[in-house]
Amino acid sequence: RKKKSSDSNIGMSLLVGIPVIILSLAAFGYVFDIHYTVEKDPHAFVGGSLSQKHVPQSNRLQDTTHSHQQRPQRAVDDDEAVEDKHAINNNKKESLLVVTKYGNIRIVFRPDLAPESVDYVKQVASSEKPCQTCKFHRFEKDLLMQGVMKHSLIPLNTVFGKCPDPQFEVKDKSKCPKHDPNCGCHGPIMTKGMVGWAAGSAGGPDWFINFFHKPVEWWEHQHTVWGEVQDDESFQTLHRIQSDCPVHKTGGLNMLDEKIDFNLKLE
Repeated sequence: RKKKSSDSNIGMSLLVGIPVIILSLAAFGYVFDIHYTVEKDPHAFVGGSLSQKHVPQSNRLQDTTHSHQQRPQRAVDDDEAVEDKHAINNNKKESLLVVTKYGNIRIVFRPDLAPESVDYVKQVASSEKPCQTCKFHRFEKDLLMQGVMKHSLIPLNTVFGKCPDPQFEVKDKSKCPKHDPNCGCHGPIMTKGMVGWAAGSAGGPDWFINFFHKPVEWWEHQHTVWGEVQDDESFQTLHRIQSDCPVHKTGGLNMLDEKIDFNLKLE
């Protein structure tokens, strides 16, 4: 009877002991594997655990599946980025090229003076058919060239330019023009090369290039200035038009006998 009891105890010890031994060996193997992995790659053990690339493949299955589930969202984001790429590129453009048969006129944008006007011009220039009504129609010798720029699907800008003089005051409103009865301060005193909206408007569609040899003080601050011609080639184009294109008087203004078509290109 004692022998049977002893055999029974031995059997129970084996049943309990064998799994313990197996688990111990497995744990030892896992620890050894970590030690060996870390010894081969010191960066394998990060933040108290194995880095993702060192985790056994079976254990990474859930994370890998999760990453696959995230890919459609990333693809959507990429598509949105592609759609916005055109607008982002336009924002980086710093000048407008006005192309005529007499030569090109390059206008450097002045967002520091009228950011809303610059944005509007960029919208018109980057539209599918930007120059449905792009024509120069007026030319005052040694003073200005005026034209029209607009798009039927793009609303005109309505925000005036910035007043550079915080102390500006109107001294005599009786001398203010009809289109600006309060002589508003919408921009700087225009100097040679400055480009702005005509008739004191905030968004045209009439615009002009000033090339008077000195500051045009009699215009005061009434014009919203959104660009500036700075290079000799552009001024040569203006002088070429002045010498080659005849004008006629209409209401005291010098109008071109033949309107000049132009196209717009952002650079």
